[in-house]
Amino acid sequence: MPPNQRNLSESLRGGSPRTQRQPSLGQSALQELLNNPPLAHQSDNKFSGRDWRKIAVGEIVDTDEVHWVQSDTSVEDTTNVC
Repeated sequence: MPPNQRNLSESLRGGSPRTQRQPSLGQSALQELLNNPPLAHQSDNKFSGRDWRKIAVGEIVDTDEVHWVQSDTSVEDTTNVC
């Protein structure tokens, strides 16, 4: 398609998706987000004020909801365990 037709078709359909795309996070913005994660709307008081990188998985997971399977278990059998 010639360039003039491409611009016309993009303007008719609302522009190029590239112009509407949000910019990607830069390295410094990503690091800032990791260092200061957004606060949840509802938080568990036992975690407030704690560094999220130092909270063990065992503190978060409900052991009644954890199901274990062997690594050689098929995906179908694994889903049936849940």
